[in-house]
Amino acid sequence: MESKGYSCTTCGRSLLEVEICPCVLPGAVSIGERDPDKALHYSEGKPGVDQIPVEVLLEWGEVFSYGEQKYDRSNWKSGNDWHEFIGSAVRHLMAWRRGEDLDPESGLPHLAHVLWNIGTLRYYQIHGLGNDDRPVPITIEYVAGLFDGEGSVVVDRSCPKRNKGRVRYVLHVQITNTDYFILEKVQSRWAGGITTYPRGGNQRPVHVWQATSKAATEFLRNIAPYSHIKSLEVYRALEFQALLRGIGDKKTRLTEQEITARETAYRDLQDLKRLPIWKKEESNEQETE
Repeated sequence: MESKGYSCTTCGRSLLEVEICPCVLPGAVSIGERDPDKALHYSEGKPGVDQIPVEVLLEWGEVFSYGEQKYDRSNWKSGNDWHEFIGSAVRHLMAWRRGEDLDPESGLPHLAHVLWNIGTLRYYQIHGLGNDDRPVPITIEYVAGLFDGEGSVVVDRSCPKRNKGRVRYVLHVQITNTDYFILEKVQSRWAGGITTYPRGGNQRPVHVWQATSKAATEFLRNIAPYSHIKSLEVYRALEFQALLRGIGDKKTRLTEQEITARETAYRDLQDLKRLPIWKKEESNEQETE
């Protein structure tokens, strides 16, 4: 249903039925008071760029000029991790808060540097530049997706001498990522440990979160309903873990049936891991039918 409209009897402006013409609001200039030699112009709802203080704008520009001398004219448009600009803005703001008005290095106001960093971040956000590394909410659904893409589940099989010839199985899960913060969140929820591996050049270091046995089992149980690509591996690993005895049952000898069941489950998981992704997805669909 279309809204009815009307024309203002004072200025002739077309309005919706629910609108009030700006010319009749308090402080508005009526047509009788308007200079007839000037064109009618409405600026309501438009950016008030004419209100930006020139002094502040010039100081902002001085920071751009300083950066051009120190680096390159368009260097700032090359993109970078967003936390670099957040950190710089906060450092300048804290220095100003301590009573220091000018940056010792550039000689420019700290607040002008704050404005430059925030402005650059906003430009990055508008144009999709740099690396948006702001902390993200870590949900189980998110972690399951992360595990599908960057994780793995394996069962280590060994036969240590102290185990008197009995095969030993240990469940392992891991997630590899260059964002330490995300893995730290995973660790705080499911324990385990994080190992960092430096890389050469300008490459960011790789971080690996790992958990074993009980912690790994808890992790897989939690993400199982939300895993897609690796869901079959997740459920196979949980089925395998269910075959292992508790600490109090390790003193008794394993039966041939238990040994065979463990070895079969272990090999099934190994075979499943060798499948290409498209085959895993096909197997997942068959499992749910």
